[in-house]
Amino acid sequence: MQQLTSIGCDERQAQYGGVRSLSVRELKLHRRRLSADLGMLLPSSPARGPVEFQLAAIDLEISCRRYLEATYPAVPRNVRQARHAVETYIANCPRAEARADSVYLAVSELATNAVIHSASANFGTFTLRCEQHSDFVWVEVEDAGGPWHVRDVNPDDYAHGLEIINNLCDAWSADDIQNGRVVWARFNLR
Repeated sequence: MQQLTSIGCDERQAQYGGVRSLSVRELKLHRRRLSADLGMLLPSSPARGPVEFQLAAIDLEISCRRYLEATYPAVPRNVRQARHAVETYIANCPRAEARADSVYLAVSELATNAVIHSASANFGTFTLRCEQHSDFVWVEVEDAGGPWHVRDVNPDDYAHGLEIINNLCDAWSADDIQNGRVVWARFNLR
């Protein structure tokens, strides 16, 4: 069984080519940080121009993206609803066809983890996001977080949860955010 691996936002930008490698959620966070930086600069500062240019580039990138975002009550039946939403969303993407089953299984695993293993299970919600790009599909599930329960891995046992995600996708990570956690997976379209 493979070692579970993940890469962070900065490494992904370097590896896959700048802001186009970031999800819409990450672009919006990056935009907020840049806006705060811009607010601290004097109106006559020469540093304003490049920051304003970056903000405009991020706005353009977000406006050109086609993406799915849906929030569900964290109950088991909504795992199927989330998977169906992604199936419908990427149905018209011929390039994703070869990876479609892996994407669907990953969505099921991530949504199941949110429903069963996160703080969302206590009458909370989870948010599914999916993006199609020319060379990859991005999926992520945001939940209310909570403690990680790492189980012992038995080599004779079937893979579970994030082990499956690790075996299916090209990159993934679990990122703690202010009110929870986001687990994302990237599927390169070869």
